[in-house]
Amino acid sequence: MNLARMTPFVAGALTLAAWIIGFAVDRSRHGLVELLHRNATRQGARPRLGESRHEHFWLQRLTAVANLFLAFAFIAIVIALAGKDYASARALLGNPLVAMLLALFVISGCIHMRIGMQVVIED
Repeated sequence: MNLARMTPFVAGALTLAAWIIGFAVDRSRHGLVELLHRNATRQGARPRLGESRHEHFWLQRLTAVANLFLAFAFIAIVIALAGKDYASARALLGNPLVAMLLALFVISGCIHMRIGMQVVIED
């Protein structure tokens, strides 16, 4: 792969990843989280312990959708690694796009698990 041709794609993917992670860790209810919170509050939602239940609901749904796509990417990477030797596996995992997808898979999964456990504990 030519890195010069792939650079705009990687930059776009990193921007998208930062945008998704920004929503996931946004605690001040700006942007999409604020919009979803306003729509949820209009429907009669009551806050619980200073936070909206719907914020957890939408954030968990957002990470679930992200996990769905990232899980397919993870499976594709594992299939691509099957039967490869150490050097070629290291070269594949050293690709910035592959490394970013794997990191996003772990980060999104951890955020999704944290939200799920917090909701279970609070209920």
